[in-house]
Amino acid sequence: MAAWTSKLRLRDLCHGLRLSLSKNRRLIADLEALGQRVDAIRPLGYLREMVGRDSDTLGFLEQLLARTEFGKRLKAGYADDMDQPE
Repeated sequence: MAAWTSKLRLRDLCHGLRLSLSKNRRLIADLEALGQRVDAIRPLGYLREMVGRDSDTLGFLEQLLARTEFGKRLKAGYADDMDQPE
């Protein structure tokens, strides 16, 4: 039960990060459209940093989720092998 709950939390976290990245990318596009206005340059730099970190985090979490799925299938295969008589 705990593994299932943590897997759902991980999926929710990945989904939330994807939404956040999408919103931040739209904000970056809006700020870039403003051009080189002084008041837009600093927030643009901050947003680019945030998107970079969030992209890295999302990639790591998606790899973790894939490894979890693989491990689950591997364990199920081992259990099936142990149940079959030789």
